[in-house]
Amino acid sequence: MTLLSVGIAAWLGARVPRGQRATAVVQLNASEAPIGTRVDPVLSEIVVLTSRTVIGNAIDREGMRLVSSSSEEPAGPSREQAIDYVLEHLDATPVPSEAQIRVAFTSADSSMARRTVNAIVRAYREASGEAARREARRRVEFLAQELRTADSLLPVARSQREGVVAREAEAASREQQLASLRTSAALLSRTLATPDAASTIDSGVLMTVPAMAAHPEARGLYARFLSYRSERETVIAARSPQHPDVQRLNTLLAATRQGLLNVARERLGSLQGQIAAIEEQGAAETASLPGYAVVAGEPILPASVEALEQRAAELKEQYEAAVAAAESIEGPVESVEPATATVPVRRIPWAQMILGVVTGILVGSGAAAAWDRLRTGRESEPVGEEVAPAVEVPPVVPVGAPAARSEALAAASPATATAAADPASAATGVTEGRRQEVVAPVPNLAVIPEVR
Repeated sequence: MTLLSVGIAAWLGARVPRGQRATAVVQLNASEAPIGTRVDPVLSEIVVLTSRTVIGNAIDREGMRLVSSSSEEPAGPSREQAIDYVLEHLDATPVPSEAQIRVAFTSADSSMARRTVNAIVRAYREASGEAARREARRRVEFLAQELRTADSLLPVARSQREGVVAREAEAASREQQLASLRTSAALLSRTLATPDAASTIDSGVLMTVPAMAAHPEARGLYARFLSYRSERETVIAARSPQHPDVQRLNTLLAATRQGLLNVARERLGSLQGQIAAIEEQGAAETASLPGYAVVAGEPILPASVEALEQRAAELKEQYEAAVAAAESIEGPVESVEPATATVPVRRIPWAQMILGVVTGILVGSGAAAAWDRLRTGRESEPVGEEVAPAVEVPPVVPVGAPAARSEALAAASPATATAAADPASAATGVTEGRRQEVVAPVPNLAVIPEVR
């Protein structure tokens, strides 16, 4: 039964009409494959090749609707039906080791199979090339925009850098001025802080301080002080210290000395004010510098002009390379080997074959089980077995009436009559029945006495 069912399924499969398969080979450009990506480029191209857009373009270009008398092909001229039919009979097999795609199409007509598969690979090549060129144009536009942005930023950055350089020079000069002022103020403050500041005037130490030596009023007072002191020494040499002229000169010297001290204190205050003003001005100018921040008192530039110039040069090189590539790009398809012949194929009706095998197994298994049970039952039954006769209850015959007894026995069954006439024969029959394993009770042939 199993073989019969499989044979029926094979016969049904043989009724499926034969088809013609045409195969075209698409050779991909291995250099176009991205490096370090997890996406298989061959499988990605198969997705594009089997897309409804590519199939629709091939059908429109060839003016096909795949309408024929075959029962498999759609009877209507709908474009969507034609696309569905082509996708159903299209097979794209990747060959990653050779960077190839084998495109096969099966149809009842050999010329239709070749025409369809060649139209599909041509449409795929054109679509993939157009997509690659469109991507290249987008890259060129992106790089051009980036390059324009970098070029527009460069003049501004260079101008800012020139301003920064000038301000840095001013800051350096200001630092030198501050250092000089701080030194003069420190010397003048230390000189005035001595217990006997007037003695520094007599010794000339006060006028050695740069802040006092460069001050005109201090120089005039000190020159007057020296003149008074020289005149006093001349007068005191000829006259006594109590002489009015000597006393007058002493008064002038004290007034001049006090004037010098006052000028020195004023000069120290002026120096301290200048230092504070310069420091405040430097902090304000540093904070107003564009693109600068103050870290630990030093100005820094986070984005240097040199880095921007280098970035602009790199963008220019990438833009020129992208333009050259966009002009010569052909897409991921290196070459196409069109189909020139077809191969006859017959599709295997796997559903019918599997159903026939399962049905044959079930029917064969059931028939084998029924035959085995029937054969086992026949082997266990004894040969020549006879069925024991039915046991009949003898009639009650009154004792002492032979005629009545004979009539009663005659009216009974022949077996009963025989047993009554020949008890030995009846016993023999019982014995044979037991020997034949037939269980049959032996009737009691004793005559029941009549009760009077």
